[in-house]
Amino acid sequence: MSIALAAVWIHVVSAMTWIGGMIFLSLVFVPVLKQNSFGAERRLLFRTVARRFRIVVWVAIGLLAGSGAFLLPGRVDSVREVWSWPLVLIVKLILVVLLLVLTCLHDFWLGPRVSRLSPNSGHQQDQQVIALARLSPLIARVGLVLALAVLFAAIVLVRT
Repeated sequence: MSIALAAVWIHVVSAMTWIGGMIFLSLVFVPVLKQNSFGAERRLLFRTVARRFRIVVWVAIGLLAGSGAFLLPGRVDSVREVWSWPLVLIVKLILVVLLLVLTCLHDFWLGPRVSRLSPNSGHQQDQQVIALARLSPLIARVGLVLALAVLFAAIVLVRT
């Protein structure tokens, strides 16, 4: 097996892990948590799963970045002449940057703030909890849409 083929495999498996995990959380895990009565355990269960998934995601991101950087010279004539790259590759990378910014925002700012705030600690903080708790899944959903757009751009890229 060639190194390039191994890099493509790593890239695809890492993308599947990240996007598949996002789909699982959105379509399976969160709805189950909302429908069933886990009581006080719901918040702990979600926080535990989210922290574990965050580790998996950032390992996948590292592998995606490394394999993508390795594969890039095979897709373009000159790595330094960005504007000579295929438009779909530029669009894909812009979407990737947006997704990374959103993921950082969600994982390192919003998520920790929501988990630190207690819903029973005063009116002002309750308003923060409500606002952040509503914002968090919205950002996660936008992230999923961006991830699916990146996947679509990748499919277009390999088909051209």
